[in-house]
Amino acid sequence: MKAVAKARFIRMSPSKVRRVVRLLNGMSYEKASQVVRFLPYRAATCVYKLLKSANGDAKQQVHLLVDQAPTLKRVRPRAQSRAYPIRKRCCHITLQLL
Repeated sequence: MKAVAKARFIRMSPSKVRRVVRLLNGMSYEKASQVVRFLPYRAATCVYKLLKSANGDAKQQVHLLVDQAPTLKRVRPRAQSRAYPIRKRCCHITLQLL
């Protein structure tokens, strides 16, 4: 049995979420949920909610993927009527319980 859960358009850069995901890949569901609860990163809360929504069996192995979502493009006003771009990155997280 394979369970899949997805979180889309998370307002965090993929590199910050991958920092958490690298720690959890390959762990059992039970161990991964215990570890992610006490990580100090903001991305850990999103991953923990995704783990809870998958509602897996304790014997199953966790496999997480992080992909880049569309970037929100904003403009910051600068001196002399110039504008500098601001890129607000988003990501998609996919959880598979194998």
